[in-house]
Amino acid sequence: MIIFFGWGKKGSEVALSPTQRLVMRYSFFHVFWFLTATWSRSYQVATWTETGWALQPVTPAHADALCGGTAPDVSAWKRYSLMGAAALFVVVMALSLTFAG
Repeated sequence: MIIFFGWGKKGSEVALSPTQRLVMRYSFFHVFWFLTATWSRSYQVATWTETGWALQPVTPAHADALCGGTAPDVSAWKRYSLMGAAALFVVVMALSLTFAG
């Protein structure tokens, strides 16, 4: 059996200092691992404490300011490729129905 779709949460992080990280998380759905749609992007600042990592939510504007304008982001391909493929399918089907007969 081949699993050809999936969903979940992913993220990336940028080291701000030895004890702080900027963490970006997002939700995704994919078909065949290359057609993807993403949503719910959020940023958090993780600070190392004696009891572990403490997370504090921040806005995308604040995340950009912390990283000097280069906060991690989801690529356009990961964000819109599934919707683009669906739109292309609809266009091809509409043209096929228009010129089929």
